[in-house]
Amino acid sequence: MITIDWSTFSKNIKKYRKSQKLTQEDLANKLGISRSTLSYYEHGNIEPNIFVLITLSKLMNCSIDSLIGLSKKRKVQDPSIPDESNYKLEESENQNNENFKLEIEEIREERKKILEKTKRSFTELEMSKKRADRMYNEFEMSKKRADRMYNEFETSKRQVDRIINQLETSKKRLDKMLEELEMSKKRTDYMYKELFRTINREKTIDDSILKLDNLEKERKLDILKAQAIDDNYIGFIKLNILGEISAGLPHYACENLIDTVYLPNQFFKPNFEYFGLRIFGDSMNKIFDNDFTIIVRKTNSFINGDIVVAIIGDEATCKEIKQVENYIYLIPHSTNPEHQIQKYKADQVMILGVVEQTIKSILDKIDI
Repeated sequence: MITIDWSTFSKNIKKYRKSQKLTQEDLANKLGISRSTLSYYEHGNIEPNIFVLITLSKLMNCSIDSLIGLSKKRKVQDPSIPDESNYKLEESENQNNENFKLEIEEIREERKKILEKTKRSFTELEMSKKRADRMYNEFEMSKKRADRMYNEFETSKRQVDRIINQLETSKKRLDKMLEELEMSKKRTDYMYKELFRTINREKTIDDSILKLDNLEKERKLDILKAQAIDDNYIGFIKLNILGEISAGLPHYACENLIDTVYLPNQFFKPNFEYFGLRIFGDSMNKIFDNDFTIIVRKTNSFINGDIVVAIIGDEATCKEIKQVENYIYLIPHSTNPEHQIQKYKADQVMILGVVEQTIKSILDKIDI
């Protein structure tokens, strides 16, 4: 009877692997098996098939018998059978048994492979089913999203169609409004031309009136001068017109004598000195027109609210004055918004005098 010592096989394969400095993965690849199967061989948990044994015997350069620790034990001879024939019979039976075992082992290995393959196929089918189910669910979700997007597109299309209709209606209204604006523009152009002609006529009239006023002013001044000379200047005050002063930003004031007029002294406070300045600019046009001659009472004192002639540095200006603590505010009275209140330190401003009236205001009171 033949006995296979599989522990010898386990020791031999492990010894060979270590002597060759191979890992279980390396040797398993050479044998065409998995690493776990090789581990089972080395621990004696399973028996190898004939193909593994043949491959190992070739790798290890040894016989299968020595690989698996195969040993033969003699049987007691049957006295009725000659020794030689009994030996041959035993050898034949052993050979048949060996072949049968090999066939059984091959069938077992084949079925085992089929079973493993079936298990893997089943596992793969399970995973494929899960993937298919997941893909189906994703397709369902995609279909729902597509349906929702389609509905949104439909809604958007209706909204766009409605907007287009509204734009068409608006365009018609705008075209109509444009036609009306064109007509309005023509009417406005015509009215502007008429207004321009009217303004020119009014300007011509204003210029004529201004010329008449100036002529009347010069006539009255000439008469007053003649009366002053005839009366030996008694009852008259001599008023020197020194130059021009800005009613805008501070500006250099000319002190050259440009004219002298004689006015009744009843319009002046006694014991004060007066002089005249011709004003230009529009910062005080709510009170004085451009080119008016203002009459200034010489003084360096004032009260808040007076109209004064002030010097800032080398420049002079005419403004309403207001002092708050150590600051002087020069306040314009203008229809032009560009003119703003000017603020200075008190020691920066010198007062030349207070404006009391204009030559025109005096002449308007005299009937000659």
